[in-house]
Amino acid sequence: MEYDLAARNKWILEMKVEFLFSNAAFTNFASAIVLLAFCYAQWEIVIGNGVYVAWVVGTALLIVTRYIHLVFFKRKGSDANYMAWLNSYRFLIFLSSLSYSLMVFLFFDAVNAAFQLFIGFIIVAMTSSAVATHGIDKLTFRLFSLPIVLSATLFLALHEVNEYNLMAALMILLVIALERTSTQTSSIMTNNFELTYSMKYRATHDLLVGLYNRGELESQFEQRIVDSRHGVALMFIDLDNFKPLNDSHGHEAGDEALIAVANVLRTRIRNDDLAARLGGDEFVILLSLDDISIAEQIADNIRSEIASLFIADKRMEKLSCSIGLVFKKDSQIGFSRLLREADLGCYDSKAHGKNKVSVRVVE
Repeated sequence: MEYDLAARNKWILEMKVEFLFSNAAFTNFASAIVLLAFCYAQWEIVIGNGVYVAWVVGTALLIVTRYIHLVFFKRKGSDANYMAWLNSYRFLIFLSSLSYSLMVFLFFDAVNAAFQLFIGFIIVAMTSSAVATHGIDKLTFRLFSLPIVLSATLFLALHEVNEYNLMAALMILLVIALERTSTQTSSIMTNNFELTYSMKYRATHDLLVGLYNRGELESQFEQRIVDSRHGVALMFIDLDNFKPLNDSHGHEAGDEALIAVANVLRTRIRNDDLAARLGGDEFVILLSLDDISIAEQIADNIRSEIASLFIADKRMEKLSCSIGLVFKKDSQIGFSRLLREADLGCYDSKAHGKNKVSVRVVE
């Protein structure tokens, strides 16, 4: 079974945003250094003009806002909306780009030739380095680089000085080169993220049905359940009549049945519950809750829906399942014991005629 493309794309989005924010402190620091250097070198020009002062204050406030934005991102919860963070990051980057663009129009003609060279260096250096810091997301890169370079190109092209016109032509070449480089950077990094996700998925999931494998389920238990303040329940689900179905109609029909059962589990468990395939026709569901009746209701819904499944146009034996449900009112229990108790409960269900749910409470 192929992994869920929506889940993969969500993970890739998260990795892209994490990458962008990992560079945010550096890019913001660079902006602060440029502003301080500019004010130090041209303080007399800046202080004597209200428009220049407004630009300095606005740029400084933007730098502070980006820093606060980064601090809040680092404190985000596990349920963070990464697309919202990405869009807010893009917006702030675009404002930064406008700040650099205004610097060209406001100060280029007001400073000497040496400082004009410094402004040109800032434009080239910032937009070139953006390939590395923002290139993972093409829109972010374009929102930062294009306003700077295109505004500088327009400004230089409008001058009657031939040297400025030549610089404008070179800026156009810079835009083309940066666009090609950023496209390659985005493609390479995205492919690397996709490969990483594929490897991670294969290491943690059952490839046929797409549920967790046992190793990942146990890992999730250690991460999410052990220190939980809630109780814990585990269902051990073993299919009835699976071997006759597999023997009579082949492995393809067996695989179809396993996939159908996995889909039932996905739709019947809650968002925070975990489902896994141990192997063969055995499945496990892990739940964090305080009321055993909730787990019993989920187990009975699963049992009932699996019993209503027909595989291959109803020509095969009707599937059912036996479920062992174990509950402990706190999380102070090892995964192996919890699994063993649920397995024993499953044997009880089979011993009493199959297609049943047997419940055990561990003190």
